Amino acid sequence: MIKNIIGKIDFAEFLRGKKATFMLSLSNTQTVNISGITQAGIPGKIHLTPTLDSEFVCSGQLRSLGEIATTPSGVPTPALITRAVHLLNPYSNIELLDLGLEVSPQVDYFKTHSFEIRPSKSIALDAKIDALDIFQKGLAFGQTYECSDDYIILAESVPSGTTTARATCQALGYDCEEFFSSSFKNAPTTIRDETVKNALEHIRSDDDIFAKLGRVSDNMQIFNAGFIL
Repeated sequence: MIKNIIGKIDFAEFLRGKKATFMLSLSNTQTVNISGITQAGIPGKIHLTPTLDSEFVCSGQLRSLGEIATTPSGVPTPALITRAVHLLNPYSNIELLDLGLEVSPQVDYFKTHSFEIRPSKSIALDAKIDALDIFQKGLAFGQTYECSDDYIILAESVPSGTTTARATCQALGYDCEEFFSSSFKNAPTTIRDETVKNALEHIRSDDDIFAKLGRVSDNMQIFNAGFIL
């Protein structure tokens, strides 16, 4: 039985039979270098996870490394499910958004949108993101992008993204400490709490919303906010 978590089932049924563009946002944050913060990939090579995910979703092959991204216990990337869906009921189109990758995916024929964005620093040390610039790039992309299908599925692959998402929401004033998942079955709560605490300490009393985001967020969240808007 399929159950909606949020929203109305009518909306999901409304999309049935329509064509979708699958758009995958890809980015790296040096937050992954904090010991124990994530297991979303191969130890020592977690920065490759978005690259491998995009290669696998597009082609079913890995070209930047010989093995698929898995946790140390062998749990594979969720890209496996995305690829399976594509094989069972193909997306009409797959496009990639390079929002600051250390290694570009090796794919042909698939449209990759590049915005001259560099990987972000660790939020524990100040992410040092030009948030207003990235938000404006997302906004401009959304204003000019023409979808050739009925709707867009906007997805992401950003290791440590659940931690940066929590820091982002808390920086914006939301009471949400317990609302974020993890690549671990049991989230590394102590490490994440300390990381977010360190991130929030970089915020200054006179920071506006973009200054806050620039210190504690990641490129994907900021860009996609502008794109969706």
